[in-house]
Amino acid sequence: MIKIAHVCLTLSVITLSACQTTPQPASASLIDTQWQLTQVDQYAVATLSDATRQPYLFIKGDDYLVSGMGGCNRIGGTYQQQKQEITFNLFSTKRACTDDQGQEQKFLQHLNDTRRYYIKGSQLFLIGQDQKVHLVFQARPTAPTL
Repeated sequence: MIKIAHVCLTLSVITLSACQTTPQPASASLIDTQWQLTQVDQYAVATLSDATRQPYLFIKGDDYLVSGMGGCNRIGGTYQQQKQEITFNLFSTKRACTDDQGQEQKFLQHLNDTRRYYIKGSQLFLIGQDQKVHLVFQARPTAPTL
């Protein structure tokens, strides 16, 4: 009888521990986070030969400033945000580069077309005027200074 009770108790503990949920990480903040571009139009971002030129975006909260890297050129400008709506007013340098295969141009076009966003965990999704997700970013732990 004691052996049966021990087996039942063990099975109960195993069953209950299997029901525990893993805590979900808190969502990253839109503001003061370095967002590394991972997808453009559902395609993975190409890895560039120079790792310091990987495309990213940094949105600074206090001054409504944006900075980043398009893959070849530096990006800067301002943004406006209200709840889940966001728009960018951007500029970029005009260097000629050969290894981004048009990725930077699409990145900048979609940033200028962005109207809304949402964050899921550590990913940022930017949505264009056509209501489609065109850009996906991954939060990075370090952020540049503006």
